[in-house]
Amino acid sequence: MQETQIRCIVIIVGCVILSFLYFQFHESLPITRYRDDSPAKATVPIKTNNDVPQPGYFKGQPEWDWAAPADASWRGNAQKLQNSEIVILTASDGKGHNSAVPNILERVLDDREKYCARHGYTNLWLNTSRYDIGDAERTWSKIPAVAEAFYLLPKAKWVWLVDTDIIIMSPSTSLISDILSPSAIEHGIMRDTPILDDMIEDNPTHINMPK
Repeated sequence: MQETQIRCIVIIVGCVILSFLYFQFHESLPITRYRDDSPAKATVPIKTNNDVPQPGYFKGQPEWDWAAPADASWRGNAQKLQNSEIVILTASDGKGHNSAVPNILERVLDDREKYCARHGYTNLWLNTSRYDIGDAERTWSKIPAVAEAFYLLPKAKWVWLVDTDIIIMSPSTSLISDILSPSAIEHGIMRDTPILDDMIEDNPTHINMPK
């Protein structure tokens, strides 16, 4: 009995040490170690929804002049959100630090196409290289991408902008019932919670969410 207990203790201690070493040094592993461990090829062919460069600064283009559906504005009455009114948006030029991952766009678009097909959402990829954003960093090109999503899909009420390096790990999760429904929003609201105080400890805002 005592020998069994000692053996269990040794195994537990060994597991703890191995876990500590892994989390301490896992970032030292070469990135190719897990980049090359890719899943099967994507089944959805990569196809952008916009290729033609804009002729001028994005705020002067027709895509910037979009209007929300009347029933979705402050003048409208609350209505139950439909799956077809949700857009999953991938806004990318295929470059940046994620471009080193093999077939990154094909893989994430395949993942999102399956998720959208399961719930009835719209999967949309917009090529951000077509936007003229002046001297701003390219990451700001996601803003005209969101505007163009509403312009292309005038019945859309919610656009979920998902970065290229995100994989949907819980495909059964419904955006409507789990996130956007009144009950989900009520459950998720952080009432009477300090705003930004944990980020700026030297100069707390002393501002709280409503009770």
